[in-house]
Parts: sequence; C-alpha cells; structure tokens
Amino acid sequence: MRIQVIFGILWIFSQTAAVLLFQDPVVCKFNKNEQCYVALGEQLHLQIPPAYAFNLNMRDDTSAIRTIIRFRNNNPNSKKSDLPRWQFVKENNTVILTSAETSDSGTYILDTSDAGGTLTGSYTLQLNINERTNLSSNVTDTTVSLFPDPVCIFTENDQCYVALEEQLYMQMPLVDGFNLNMVDKTSAKHTILRYRKNHSNPPKPNLPRWQFVNELMILTNAERSDSGTYILDTFDAGGTLTGRYTLQLNIKGLLFKDPVVCTFTGNDQCYVDLEEELHLQMPSVDGFNLNMVDKTSAKRTILRYRKNHSNPPKPNFPRWHIVNDLMILTSAERSDSGTYILDTFDAEGTATGRYTLQLNIKGLLFPDPVCIFTGNDQCYVALGEELHLQMPSVDGFDLNMIDKTPAKRTILRYRKTQSNPPKPNFPRWQFVNNNNTMILTSAERNDSGTYILDTFDTGGTATGRYTLQLNIEEPTTLASDLITHGQEAP
Repeated sequence: MRIQVIFGILWIFSQTAAVLLFQDPVVCKFNKNEQCYVALGEQLHLQIPPAYAFNLNMRDDTSAIRTIIRFRNNNPNSKKSDLPRWQFVKENNTVILTSAETSDSGTYILDTSDAGGTLTGSYTLQLNINERTNLSSNVTDTTVSLFPDPVCIFTENDQCYVALEEQLYMQMPLVDGFNLNMVDKTSAKHTILRYRKNHSNPPKPNLPRWQFVNELMILTNAERSDSGTYILDTFDAGGTLTGRYTLQLNIKGLLFKDPVVCTFTGNDQCYVDLEEELHLQMPSVDGFNLNMVDKTSAKRTILRYRKNHSNPPKPNFPRWHIVNDLMILTSAERSDSGTYILDTFDAEGTATGRYTLQLNIKGLLFPDPVCIFTGNDQCYVALGEELHLQMPSVDGFDLNMIDKTPAKRTILRYRKTQSNPPKPNFPRWQFVNNNNTMILTSAERNDSGTYILDTFDTGGTATGRYTLQLNIEEPTTLASDLITHGQEAP
C-alpha cells in the first residue's frame, strides 16, 4: 500500500516540478483591505466580520449586480451560494472562492445586520484577478511569471504568505527612519535594517537575500528560516518613535491545503500535517484560558483572554495569533502535539466550562502509527518511527512485553489512584495520562514482540486481558521495493 502511495506522490511531483501549481489561498478582509489581488485559478478566502446576518453582492465591470450569498444565522440553508465556485464556512466566517476566473473581478459589497434586521456595517472590496502567465513577446526571453510576487504592507496586514523560493515585497511607510527586526521560531532576534533618511550612504540590509529599494524591502528568495514575526519601529526626523507594527511572515512549501479547522465543542481529536495551518474555533465567551500539556506532561499557557481588556490579546508563543474567535497556528510543528485545555469564563470571571482537544501533528507523507489494544492484534512500525498505543479508559493496568527470546519485560504498572504520575520502566516510553496513550518515541528492533495488557477496576479485580503483536520493519525495504518494481517489465 505504501508503495502505491509513494508512486502516487512521485507522479504528482513530476507533474508539478516545472511550475508552482499551488499557493496558499489569498486571504482578504472586508474590514481591513480595499484592494485584493488573486491569480487566475487561485483560491480566495474572504474573511467576513462577525455578524448575525449579511448580504454579499458583487458589481462587475458592466455595473451588473450579482448576489453571491445571503446569510442568516437562523437559517442553515442560507450559507449555500447560488453561484458555482462559492461557499461559506460558518465556523470561521469565511466565504471561499474555490478557483478565481476573470469574470470574478469587480467591486464586492458586504452589508451586515443584527437579528432584528438593522444594518450594522457596510464594506466594499475591489477584487482584481490577474493572469497566471505573462509570456514576453520577445521570443528570446524565456521568463515565465506564474504568479504576481506577493506584496505585504505593515499598516494593512498582520499575516503574510509566501511560497518557498518566491520573491516578497514589503511596503514600508513614508517615514524619516525605521528599524526592521525579525523574531524567528527559536525566539532569536535578527536586525534586518536600520534606516535613517538623513544618512548619506544608501542603506544596506544586514542579512543576505534582502534589498531596500524605494520604500520597498525586497526578499529575493524566500527560505523556511525567513518565517517569523517582523517588527517595524518608525521614527520622525528627531528620532522620536512614531509607531510600531508587526507582521507574521509564513513561508510555505510547494503543496498547500486549506487550513484545518477544529472546534473545542465539536472535536476531541484534531489532526494537522507538519507545517500546515490550524484554525481553532473558540466559543463566543467573555473570557478564556487556553493551555496545552505536551508529551512530556509540561504545561504551557498559550493565551489568557478577557473581552473587557483594552489591549488586543497576544499569545505567549510564536506562530500563534488570535483573529476574532479564531486561534490560528500558522505552521504546525511536532512540538505542538499535545492536549489543549480551554477554560471559559463569564464577564464576572466565573468559570462556565472546560473543554479538551487532542492535537496530533503528523508527518508530510505518513502519519505516526496509532495502535489500539481493543481494536488491533497486529501493529506495524518502521524502525525509528514513533508509535502511539491507545489504552482503554480503566482504573488500572499492567503492560508487559514478551520478546523473541522469550524474556518478559514490565513496561508500566498504572493505577489511577496513585498521586504521582506514572513513569514507564524503560527509556523511549512515555505515558500521557490525559489521553490514555503509551508513546514509544523511537522504535528499535528489540521492541518487536507480544504486548500483553491486563486491566483492573478500582478494587484491583482483573477486568480484561488484551494482546498485540508489534512488528518493527526496516524502512529501507521501501527503497528496495521501489528499485525492484522499477526493474520489472511493464
């Protein structure tokens, strides 16, 4: 099965290696942007401000009016557009145009209203559809421009998406001076440029691949290490600080997906690919605390939010930000795996609910294996791969393993009534109490064997016995299989 998957992936890359066929969807916001640029065939996400109801209309170049969608919160069927290629995702207030066409260019008008039908806001947005290709009439020029280079503006955007190896333009405001710094994923700070208009020498950025030309910072060739938070401090001629702006730059690979959307009230498990974007839908409450317990049982506080605070909330960790009722993880890493705990509060600070969500970050090609004692009798794991053994919800268990010699090893004796967190007897094993999961961090050959799980109730009476055969496979067999298949006659 894996062989077919690998061949399928290789075929996809062979079809797309010459050109960039995918980009992250363009995201435009009615309450933030006046102009929106989308390449032909590209996907567009129109972020709608929170409202009970809205009408989205479009006026094209002939001044004809088209109704895209009329949404009413009390009518589930109203979220369906009458036009093809348009859809509305209520969970994150996003209208999606799945594939832009030239006829989609025009002025988009959004009217929002409350439950009584009273108009609460009116917004306009100019959508411009650009041709994907721009072949020069000079036949000696072989340059093909597949997409317009991205332009991000500190005073208009808080998120900026750039494809790997793409060129980026950062529009600087017209000021007498500025400092541009960047904080990367490791929280290290880099100074890109210190600019003062009254300096005689032209400014030169401190880092390679950056240029400054006519109020434009140009990143000539984006790399993954360029992802991070960019901080712009502006100054007047006397050196007085006049403003501070932040911009989250996200460098993406060649293949893109729509963000994964998970809700605390609707999911208990959430699966996100490595480097994929995650949207966590928060309930509409007066306040919440969002904490995360990772695989080592360490607790991290992501955000403490209170609606009545005057300053906008800022998460404690990079790659996280909050937009309306969405917690957004811009690029998932393996360290983001864990149990997320959401505590909600009313305006007086009284607790109103607790929700948990298990976030699982997966590799790009294959997910980490998950085996269940009550559902599997055979389990296959590649050498060096991580394994999750799902335990049943019981008051106690003994997990033993019989290897090929056949020696018996006791991995863990667990009792719920114990005050101290359980610790397995062997290295590379962990137990995550919050989700009843035994984790083998890196499989070795000697982990092969028969695993026996005995479960108990609170009185210590045996309630069940389960067995699971764990097989550790050589990852190189995949490569040898590929070579063998490649030599077969068609």
